[in-house]
Amino acid sequence: MFTMKFTITLVAAVLCASDVLALPARYDARGYKHYTPSVPAQPSTASAEAPSSTLANTYIPPSSSLPGATPPASSEVPPTSSALSDAQASPPATSEASGTTSSQAPTAAVPDASTLPASTESAIPSASASDSAAPPPASSQPPAPASSAVTPPPESTQTPPADDCPAASSSVPLLRGFNGITVDHFYTTDASEMSKAVGYGQEPHVAKVFPDAEKAMTIPLLRMFNAQAKDHFYTTSEGERDNAVQKLGYQSEGVTGHIFKTQICGSVPLHRLYNPVAKNHFYTTSEPEANNAAAALGYEREGVAGFVLPPQ
Repeated sequence: MFTMKFTITLVAAVLCASDVLALPARYDARGYKHYTPSVPAQPSTASAEAPSSTLANTYIPPSSSLPGATPPASSEVPPTSSALSDAQASPPATSEASGTTSSQAPTAAVPDASTLPASTESAIPSASASDSAAPPPASSQPPAPASSAVTPPPESTQTPPADDCPAASSSVPLLRGFNGITVDHFYTTDASEMSKAVGYGQEPHVAKVFPDAEKAMTIPLLRMFNAQAKDHFYTTSEGERDNAVQKLGYQSEGVTGHIFKTQICGSVPLHRLYNPVAKNHFYTTSEPEANNAAAALGYEREGVAGFVLPPQ
């Protein structure tokens, strides 16, 4: 009895084991199917990690034949002269996938000027014609200045017009005499006085001056004499005259003539020099003579006494 029960149990166990081995995957021994939740596939990785066998058996058409795809632009630029003829001669592009004519038009070429209609050519003026015919814009012309008058120079240096200058015919020579014994130069406009001057020999006259004041444009040339030094002294400065009279032993002898204070009306400088050893004042309009007196005769320059008309 016991042997029979053991045999039945063994057979049942063998049958159960064979049933379990015969069940497909995901089924347990009782016949129930196990449920395994599926993970949703990622779109980005599904296409990138597709098996190589799938890619090998799948046909991917060229990008140029895909619907709506734009063919790559050609890097070759056709010459300008042949752009029109090439555009007319080249046939429309054909899709490799469907065999239909592409709807994309070739790049339009700029037509040559010779192929334009007559109305178009006449509407485009040439550069030379437009430049010569068109007047300059009004804004390019600067407005005229409000005043073009030149500010006159200061009155002291202004040269008066010829009509305002004193008449040269009214001027008189400034005579010059020299006394070699006393070493003194003497200047006067009075020929009689010059002829009566003892020991003075007359030299070529220095310049021309006016005996009277002329149109408030001239000033007096004052004259002094130092009897002890035997020296005639001339200046246009009243202050210098007064100092010479009061402190230097000179006596005033009036006015020799009238000269210009500034260089106007064609006047020239009247150079003034002094020899301290001989105690002699010397005046001349000659620049070379003044230079020689200063360089070789012991004279010192003391500037310009005034301005006079040339001697000739």
